[in-house]
Amino acid sequence: MTKQIKSKGFTIVELLIVIVVIAILAAITIVAYNGIQQRAHTTSSKTAAENLAKKIEAYNAINNAYPTYATAANIVGTSAGQLGSTTDSSLTGSGITVGTPTATTNDTTVQIRLCTTASPVAGTTVPTGYVLYIWDSTASPAALVPTQSGGNGTISGTTGSCSNATTSTTLSTVS
Repeated sequence: MTKQIKSKGFTIVELLIVIVVIAILAAITIVAYNGIQQRAHTTSSKTAAENLAKKIEAYNAINNAYPTYATAANIVGTSAGQLGSTTDSSLTGSGITVGTPTATTNDTTVQIRLCTTASPVAGTTVPTGYVLYIWDSTASPAALVPTQSGGNGTISGTTGSCSNATTSTTLSTVS
């Protein structure tokens, strides 16, 4: 009489099935996490643009004009800049950087394009409006998109423009 020994444990096929299921779940989680990160970056950029738009509009309400075109530092500088000179429109401590947003600087960097009726002259040209641009990580492909506007600056779909203006001027980088 031979005894049949029943072994305990898992077969190799069962182990491979478990490993494949775990790998599939990990891949799904990684893809979902990346999408969440991209949406968070875009939301942070939109918040920075909204805050900057509020500061520009506060300046306009107080001074009855948008900040005079000069340089980004002249408009948003912490103490000497036009927005910095008015408490309600100051960017001090806001963390907002004016410049050209990219994939690596997208969270708090906002691009300002001022609308003017003629080629701007530093210190004398008063803008008639503005369009603010951010880096949209969720766009396919990721790109610079308009998100806020004021005065005669308008946004239509993914395009920002200046109505009743002949030019729009992009300001250089300043934090």
